[in-house]
Amino acid sequence: MSENSSYQSNLPDMPMKAHKFLIYFWLWLLAIIAVIGACQNISALGQLQQYDTSAIKGMPLVYLQTVLLFIVAIYLIKIRFDLAKFKAGAPKALSIGLIILMCINLINIVFFKMNNIVIETSVFTAPVANIATMLYYRRYYNARDQYFVN
Repeated sequence: MSENSSYQSNLPDMPMKAHKFLIYFWLWLLAIIAVIGACQNISALGQLQQYDTSAIKGMPLVYLQTVLLFIVAIYLIKIRFDLAKFKAGAPKALSIGLIILMCINLINIVFFKMNNIVIETSVFTAPVANIATMLYYRRYYNARDQYFVN
């Protein structure tokens, strides 16, 4: 412990406001939104039980998306704690988590196209936002890689 604290004190002082925002707010919010999305899927699937769903194509995609949303929520919380402890692989895990979120959004696009449902603009902007966020934090953490040694 003392070796790590002495190592940390020898590092250059770099602003970490984006890191604090990420670990104290944004990752928690993403995890909560993922759980809410999974609960919405479960609710919708429960309501669809009373109707003939044979006309709806791609129902396994909804089940897959629901499971992935719960998994990514847990993964985002794990990433949050890894980033807070400055673990070495945490910035890369953040990129992987954002890629998983982007894939979940792409599942929405595929499902909507299979069923000829009008796709809202937000379905397209979410993957773009994930890519932009991933590139920003990749650059941010590459400049601060000396902090992540645990």
